[in-house]
Parts: sequence; C-alpha cells; structure tokens
Amino acid sequence: MLKFLISLLLDAIVLFSLFFGVSLGDERLINIGYFAIWFFGAVNLIGFLIPAAMEKARQEYVHRTLLRRAYDLLTDIAMVVFAAWSGWLILATVYGLMTVMKAEFCARQEKKLSEQAAQG
Repeated sequence: MLKFLISLLLDAIVLFSLFFGVSLGDERLINIGYFAIWFFGAVNLIGFLIPAAMEKARQEYVHRTLLRRAYDLLTDIAMVVFAAWSGWLILATVYGLMTVMKAEFCARQEKKLSEQAAQG
C-alpha cells in the first residue's frame, strides 16, 4: 500500500508540474515533468530488458487490485498521449513500449497467482 501511495504522490507532482507548466507557459515546470517521464520510462524499460531484474520482479510480485492496475495503465497511457501531443515522439515511443511491457508482465503474474490460488 505504501508503494502505491508513493506512486500517487509522484504522479501528482508530475501532473501538477506539467499542468501548470503548460497553462502558465513556464518551461521550467514542463522540464520537471519531462525529466520525470524520461527517468521513469527509461528505468522501467531497462528493467524489463535485464533478465535478472525481471526474475527478481517475478519473485517479489504480489497481487494488485483491479483499481491499481487500471490506474497504472491509465496514467501510463496519459503520459504517452501527453508526450506525443507535446511532440516528444521518441519519449512517447519509449514510454509506450514500457507501458505495453508492464501491462503484459502484470497480466502474466496475475494469471500465475490466480492459478496458484486455485491449486492450493
């Protein structure tokens, strides 16, 4: 639960930074959100490409509620749309790849957990 709250806080910081940056025309605020999207996208994408990181993620994965999975997917899609709208097409591609890989990983893990629960 604490991880989810931290995720919400970081998403709120990025959202407000981008919102006020665009609405006030302040590039400094936009740059905060731009850096955060690049950072989260690159770190997650690299994590999905490293086998040892994936194995550790598989071992530590715990069930996530449908609400949390839907929230993650919707915020990731919103980031991709915002990046594309802003003309940051490479960033939108990187974040889009990360979004697809994360959704596929979570779906596999949830299926595996539900199969284990049905058996045992």
